Amino acid sequence: MLLRAILLIAATGSLLVAQAATITGYVEDASGNALVGATVVLKGQSLGTATDVTGRYVITDVPANEYVLVADYIGYATQERQIRLNADEELTINFELSEDAARLEEVVVAGKSASTARSQTPIQVASIDVVKLQSESAELVTVLDRTAGVRVRQSGGLGSNTIIQLNGLTGRAVRTYLDGIPLDVYSG
Repeated sequence: MLLRAILLIAATGSLLVAQAATITGYVEDASGNALVGATVVLKGQSLGTATDVTGRYVITDVPANEYVLVADYIGYATQERQIRLNADEELTINFELSEDAARLEEVVVAGKSASTARSQTPIQVASIDVVKLQSESAELVTVLDRTAGVRVRQSGGLGSNTIIQLNGLTGRAVRTYLDGIPLDVYSG
């Protein structure tokens, strides 16, 4: 009795394994070149694969049924084939995909040189609270020299020429304004 039960289970298991089918084939372009990495899937199912270096694909353990087999590759027109699989069948379906320029999307690679990137960086703004400085007797030059990123150099004492450096920039790269009027107009 036990032996009969084991034989029945073994026979049932082999019938379940025998129900699965296999789909194989090649995906090539119009010139017969293998399309490496093309996808071949059963539409609406979670079964599919990609082609190998020879353009070959194999989908195993497919239940017997009717399916739509879809082959797709970037830059090529997608092809669909209606297929019917019987139990324990090995079906060979080859695809020849034609180029489809309309499926290619534009790829834009943009880059900037270091100098262009620096020139397009946002301007750093430092605000000086004048209310705190009202109790001090300090010149504008002294107050600016205490601001982060600003260095002021004078060639002499009070009223002498002043050179302002902003984060290492000096000369024509630095412009100073008072109420929207360039300080160069006031000469010194």
